Amino acid sequence: ARAERDNLLVFARTTRELGAHKKEVFCRSFLGKRLVVLVEATTDRHSGGRRGFSKNYLPVAVSGGDGMVNREIAVRVENFTAGRLIGTAMPSEASGAPCAVAASR
Repeated sequence: ARAERDNLLVFARTTRELGAHKKEVFCRSFLGKRLVVLVEATTDRHSGGRRGFSKNYLPVAVSGGDGMVNREIAVRVENFTAGRLIGTAMPSEASGAPCAVAASR
């Protein structure tokens, strides 16, 4: 029974590590690209930027996103750290449009 439990623990750890690696590879494929991000009111404690999510649910910390809460804005992705993408609001689209879902809450 102990050997079986140890095998399950090793399998669980390996699966978590594989999942984290695959997430990092996928997120890094967006470096240098433009993503549309719904900006949230919360602040990312690692980067200091506003937290948000892309249309495919990738977590993004946005610098220059103040005043853009509940708006979808274009973000240029610059880095991946602490499990999230880091990006900057693109100036040409920094005004953003209110998100219909967020505005209805």
